[in-house]
Amino acid sequence: MKISIIVAIYNIEDYIDECVASIISQSYDNFELILVNDGSTDNSQIHLDMWACTDSRVKIVNKQNAGLSSARNEGLKYATGDYILFVDGDDWLDKDALQSAQSFIVNNGEVDMLCFDYCAYYTKEKTKVHSYKAQQTCMDGYSFFEKTDFKVTAWSKFYKKTYLDKVGLLFLKGRLHEDISYTVPLCLCAQKVGWINKPLYFYRQNREGSIMRNISYKNVLDFSHAICFDYYFLKEKKRLTPYFEKWVMNSFYCSCFSGYVSLRILVKAMQENKVLLIASDLGQVKFFWIKLAYNHLIMRIKTELGIMKRKLLKTV
Repeated sequence: MKISIIVAIYNIEDYIDECVASIISQSYDNFELILVNDGSTDNSQIHLDMWACTDSRVKIVNKQNAGLSSARNEGLKYATGDYILFVDGDDWLDKDALQSAQSFIVNNGEVDMLCFDYCAYYTKEKTKVHSYKAQQTCMDGYSFFEKTDFKVTAWSKFYKKTYLDKVGLLFLKGRLHEDISYTVPLCLCAQKVGWINKPLYFYRQNREGSIMRNISYKNVLDFSHAICFDYYFLKEKKRLTPYFEKWVMNSFYCSCFSGYVSLRILVKAMQENKVLLIASDLGQVKFFWIKLAYNHLIMRIKTELGIMKRKLLKTV
């Protein structure tokens, strides 16, 4: 089984080597590493060239800057493996990540999507494991989405290449939260999804310059847009379920940024994405704005309490 690993690179010269080294030193060696330089303006290219010279499995793709989605889509064009794995350039893999995937496929058969746990890395002393908490090793896509602590992150999964080609789904260009509009439809369209109960990926937190460090109107707009995309994509595929429809509405009500932005901004984003059309489709128009405002208030209170707690801890 050959695995294609796609790494999007943009101005992360301080982190590239750790990321690439964790891939090159994998215990399983049947892979290709596709490094997509998305128009970096720092010294990232120098690091990429060095790795390409030291290992024939490394391919470099250079392109003009167009964002993470564009870089990942570009990398897919060059992938020749049986399975695809996305890695962010400032993160890294456990040394047995690829071997774990290979062993799983051998023991359980091929799957459309193979999920695995990951470790959020804050400092050497502070890490946190995030698990899918599945009750079974393999399930159909509906069951996996409904019965696990599903993670929307694109990089916590291996994807069968022929399955991606069949679904024909790409990352939405120019949008944040592109993982939501990619992984959710892929899961719900899958016939078989597997799970490895082991953290195979280290997700770097609180990096300066990270896309998700600064919250803007675009963050809120693109989040609700991703949920809308999921709904319409799966409706067209006739893959809607009552659980997913409930998930859609809860995602609107509990917008991941609603505690950090004004209610006015939240409402503006919902209106621009015509969220009420979906709410009407699902018979949830009545009290929509009231529920949105209520959840915003709860998130705001939790946010303020969290800030107060951190301030108190600093003074102790």
